[in-house]
Amino acid sequence: MSENPGINLTVMRFIAGDDAMDIASVGGGAMTEQTESRVVMVSVDSEKEKMLDEEHINEFRTRNANNELIEYVEKVVNNGEETVAAIRSIDSSHDLFIVGRGKGMISPLTAGLTDWSECPELGAIGDFLASSDFAATVSVLVVQQYIGFGSHSDGISTPDSPGQSNDQVSNMEQNVRRPQQ
Repeated sequence: MSENPGINLTVMRFIAGDDAMDIASVGGGAMTEQTESRVVMVSVDSEKEKMLDEEHINEFRTRNANNELIEYVEKVVNNGEETVAAIRSIDSSHDLFIVGRGKGMISPLTAGLTDWSECPELGAIGDFLASSDFAATVSVLVVQQYIGFGSHSDGISTPDSPGQSNDQVSNMEQNVRRPQQ
């Protein structure tokens, strides 16, 4: 798609600002014991994910450094309001938004966006883009990573399968408790 001379591609990555990092480290308010363990388990895995993300982004940027049709933009944001403002700043120049949907992750960058969610299955950003609050008429594609932890013996489940998040937390807890060899 990005090799077509009639198509311009903008990749926008949201980076947590200092205020967002402070909120995340404090925990953003009262958390239940179950929530605390879930956040800890996810954060253990997220360091590896962050490293892989950085590798892929750097490869993408290097490969497309001289391509005028591809623009890579990093926006530093601290909260949901700043994230929405960044998206609105480019809404009139794009026809298709491809967004990721984090499953079970709480981010200060999207804080407040899900409070009045009409389509929670789209995630915070996808729901905003599909809502009447977003002035532009655009197409939205929501991408969600499949996590292969299932509660069925055949190992097949969808990310929204009942009991999936509990299975994920249990599996992560087991992986963290095992001594490294």
